[in-house]
Amino acid sequence: INNGELSPHGTSDPIVLYPDASSIQGLYNTHPLFNQVELIKITIKNDLELPDAVMLDQMTGFPNLQYVYVKFGYDACRSGNNSCLTDILSQVFTGSKSHVMLLYSKSVPN
Repeated sequence: INNGELSPHGTSDPIVLYPDASSIQGLYNTHPLFNQVELIKITIKNDLELPDAVMLDQMTGFPNLQYVYVKFGYDACRSGNNSCLTDILSQVFTGSKSHVMLLYSKSVPN
């Protein structure tokens, strides 16, 4: 999802969804292409792209969702390490969806 526009690639139902930061609110909608999605991969490039909240329990259009992967493309902790990322994510991702695993990484370009 780019700027709210859904652009599928390939001919089968997608199992990975790549929303840009401005399209995260669209994850609360239902769409037939969401039915087989198992992984949502979100790349956050700066503090302004970090959503205020993502309510996992309200993402009802993803019956097969197993993973949400957040890739930080900047030094969110401002310390060169990853020590604060779990705190950031626990504040952003709320709601009980116990079968969904939240994963994260940091990849800062040199």
